[in-house]
Amino acid sequence: MKEIIPQIKRLGKAASSKVLFAAALLEKGDAEQAIAECRVALELNPRLAQAHLLLGTIYKELGRFDEAEKVLKAAVELDPYNALRLLSELYLDDDRLEEALEARLAAIEREADNAGDFVRLGEIYHELGSHEKSAQALRHALRLDPQAGVVHHKLALALLAMGRDEEAMAELGEALRLNPGFALSHILLGDLYAARREYEAAVAQYREALQHNPKMADVYFKLSELHFAIGEYQFAVLGYRMALFLRPKYPEAHHRLGNIYHHYGQYDLALRQYHAALALHPGYARALADAGDAHLMLEEHRQATESYRAALALEHRNCERADALAAEGKLLEAVSHYRQELALSPEAIAPETVAGKLPFPAGPGEAEKRKEPRFLLKMPVDVRKGPREYIQATVVNVSSKGMLLETAHDLVPGSELEILTTIEHDRQKISLRGKVARNIETEGQEAKRFGISLVDDHGEWEDIMKP
Repeated sequence: MKEIIPQIKRLGKAASSKVLFAAALLEKGDAEQAIAECRVALELNPRLAQAHLLLGTIYKELGRFDEAEKVLKAAVELDPYNALRLLSELYLDDDRLEEALEARLAAIEREADNAGDFVRLGEIYHELGSHEKSAQALRHALRLDPQAGVVHHKLALALLAMGRDEEAMAELGEALRLNPGFALSHILLGDLYAARREYEAAVAQYREALQHNPKMADVYFKLSELHFAIGEYQFAVLGYRMALFLRPKYPEAHHRLGNIYHHYGQYDLALRQYHAALALHPGYARALADAGDAHLMLEEHRQATESYRAALALEHRNCERADALAAEGKLLEAVSHYRQELALSPEAIAPETVAGKLPFPAGPGEAEKRKEPRFLLKMPVDVRKGPREYIQATVVNVSSKGMLLETAHDLVPGSELEILTTIEHDRQKISLRGKVARNIETEGQEAKRFGISLVDDHGEWEDIMKP
């Protein structure tokens, strides 16, 4: 960039060269100086459309919508099509959907052969709830560009909004034919199969999505919801854990883990998860009600009544009969009324013939060796071996004290390295210092496995790994 700007300066002091200079400054990140150059260009040539369009774009990107609108409206006379398209984008950013629609339609009146305009038109109609018109616009975009897989995906969304599920599935199939790696289409197709209770097909789509993007917390959550629905709790817990590993602030995953621990009679652990969900989402009425059930199973009747009462309050309801019974100290009777008001079973929820506790998944023969929970997962990470040496690896399982890495590269036992993840804790990315503890033999596999023990203080990591 430093080399480009002097060359632009040598073009001269004409208005057009000022616009080129402004674009270079903007690319460099100097928006204010770019604005100044655009203004100079407009002083030299008030009818230079490129200067109006660039200035309007800069104002829009800076969130200065009033100034952007004024500049772009002035450009409509000079370059109607591009000015109207930019105005449409401006109105979308400012949540002015009707004006965005009007501007986009006006742009299409001038040039009707740009598939992107019809895609945008379809998106605007969708946001406005005009799903039939959205589908029409997207079909027209596909006539202009039949190979646009993402447009088939958007069309499927419009069809789903109209309840035309079979047509939507056909469009998703076409989207994936054109772009097999488009994870969002796999996810949406999985959602459709899940709604039809075709669980094996749904699982296959979610797993395919994770093959293309293994760091999507929501997909692990969706997978676990399927396992949860059919009672495969040990599989479900892995997915919820992975969702929390990728997104520690995920109240729904905490809640579901609490449900699973409750099912296994581990009420203290269940309460810990319910409280974690409520810390992230204080208005989570379902988690409060379930916390009441856990307190009840621990015979903490006062805490149970308080949780049920709070859950009702979140729904702007109360139960005067239950309140009166609780005030008289008749806590079990109060519990029954609270639970009825919450549309729960009148009897307390009890574990359904589950023997023992929920085991923490571990490798074969390793369960007795572990002093802390170890969770199976599969997620790519970057490993820094030295100041400028990075290698790719895959996490195979993790605990609060270490992890098992799989990589095609050699790691020297005793050497230190840094594991770089996308995990965030309190809005800060976590990087972990580890030491190669051992090399694990893997017969018949190209990838090697290494046990990594964490060094230094990793309090944030240990907090994420708590059961």
